[in-house]
Amino acid sequence: MYGITCFISNLAQAEIPAREIITWYRRKNKVEEAFHEIKSHLELRPIHLTRAKRVKAHVTICTLAYFLYNDMERRLKENQSKLSSEGALGVLSRCQLSGIGVKGTPQKVLKITEFDNEQRQLMQALECEYVGKPKWYKKILKKAENLV
Repeated sequence: MYGITCFISNLAQAEIPAREIITWYRRKNKVEEAFHEIKSHLELRPIHLTRAKRVKAHVTICTLAYFLYNDMERRLKENQSKLSSEGALGVLSRCQLSGIGVKGTPQKVLKITEFDNEQRQLMQALECEYVGKPKWYKKILKKAENLV
């Protein structure tokens, strides 16, 4: 079964060929699908921004997240992992940074939960196994201390 689609543009066909207008429309759809995927899989909430810089920053972060999500999907497939990107994020979310301190004192102890076997295998499939090494834990903890 075939359908008919009509494109209406404010540009004259002499200025821009019809094929190019159709290509622009298809690209727009890809961008909309990408944002839909980001919002549904990464659970981004609607954010209402009005300042141009903030809108640009938000779009940049969403685009970067989409690229990372797709790269994760590609790496998982290449390494014959049975997990989807969404499943991988669920597995990795079990690894957390915890802080323990005494109220009223500046002293805090930070600890990262170590990777279990499933997380180690996943990090190997994502070609990021170096992150689970003690050297990286120390770097992560040092950065986290500055944020706390």
